[in-house]
Amino acid sequence: AMSRLGHPVDALNSALSPDEKREVKRRVRSGETKILYVAPEQLNNEASRELILSREIGLLAVDEAHCISEWGHSFRADYLKVAEFAKQSGAARVIALTATATMEVEADIAEAFAIQPEDCVRTDFYRPNLVLGCTPVTLAERDATLQRLMLDASGPSIVYVTQQKTAEQVADFLCRTTGLRALAYHAGQPTEHREAVQDEFIASEDNVIIVATIAFGMGIDKPNIRRVVHYNLPRSLEGYAQEIGRAGRDGKTSWCDTFFCADDIPLLESFARRETPSLKSVEGVLQHFFHGEEEMQLAPGSTRRVSNRTLAKNNDMKSNTLQMLMAFVDIYHRHIRATTPMYGTYKLQPNDGGRAKEVLGRFRVGWRAVSGRPQRTHEVLEMLSASSASEAVKSALSSHCSAGPKWATMDMEAAARENPGVRREELVRAINQLETDCGVT
Repeated sequence: AMSRLGHPVDALNSALSPDEKREVKRRVRSGETKILYVAPEQLNNEASRELILSREIGLLAVDEAHCISEWGHSFRADYLKVAEFAKQSGAARVIALTATATMEVEADIAEAFAIQPEDCVRTDFYRPNLVLGCTPVTLAERDATLQRLMLDASGPSIVYVTQQKTAEQVADFLCRTTGLRALAYHAGQPTEHREAVQDEFIASEDNVIIVATIAFGMGIDKPNIRRVVHYNLPRSLEGYAQEIGRAGRDGKTSWCDTFFCADDIPLLESFARRETPSLKSVEGVLQHFFHGEEEMQLAPGSTRRVSNRTLAKNNDMKSNTLQMLMAFVDIYHRHIRATTPMYGTYKLQPNDGGRAKEVLGRFRVGWRAVSGRPQRTHEVLEMLSASSASEAVKSALSSHCSAGPKWATMDMEAAARENPGVRREELVRAINQLETDCGVT
């Protein structure tokens, strides 16, 4: 929306194609981009961090800031990196925003971002135009009750369900029995499909219905949603408040209905059990750092690389659960601090389009380090030679570039280890510049 209004704005996220991502990075590095939307996961990527930190930041705005808190209904370990990034970025101003912060969540946000009590602003949760209701139903009654509500609706509606398969089933049921347009939305669908469904719903003025899991809603600001129904019980009160808050943003009367079905309770309990590690698993993770073999223990001030996937597998724990555990030990007990993940290798190849051919045409000078390499690797190293990186950085990367028929693989660990005079940040910056300036994928 801001781009259509003529503002120089971009977004950096995993949904971008390689060409789109490269163009966004080019605009950020050149200074053309003035407003950049970034998914928090990008701040846990060393290449993205280097790119963003290359610019002066006037304002860092953190939306959905409740995700930083263990007390929040949608705690995400990646959000902890946002608070760390805020400190490192030197941003002139920082603002953290949320619509669902309890007092505990507010305290966590203030601590993470060093916000003083006098700078915390809290507005009223109460919205008099929302009519809240709870209807006891059995499994046999639920669909018919939903059908009646949807036929009475006077505008766009959202129906929240717990499982992806339920979203598909309920959307199909409503299409067949009401004659209304009902669309399923969940994280199991292709990105392009979800975007099309979201765009259609946002543009709608009539009784279009979205049947969705909690994957739908973040960033949605549609003023005329007339009804929000929780077909299944919500996972938390904070989540419930967030979801009903999408209704009636134009100030007109809107209805929020929750179906209370006892059959939903076992599923919610299973979610809680599934995401809670056993005491044995927690002990196994902590012993890995503090009570293992002497040469493997983590000494104060030292750094050690750990594979989350391996550590989770060895301790019978989901990767997301391990991230939450590590974040808890990091933030609340200060025993360890998680650093930004680092890639051991970077795989590069010249892009067939973009500026790759132009750059090669201008710099067909060859370089002694590339003799005998396959053509693709030869081209990557030629572009590295022509880049603005220092000679020390060029030498470090080219000396640890292995050949392949399609990809050139840069061994970042070896390049950093064997060239102590070159900082890893410089190596990452050179890789980023190859991508944005020379058309390397």
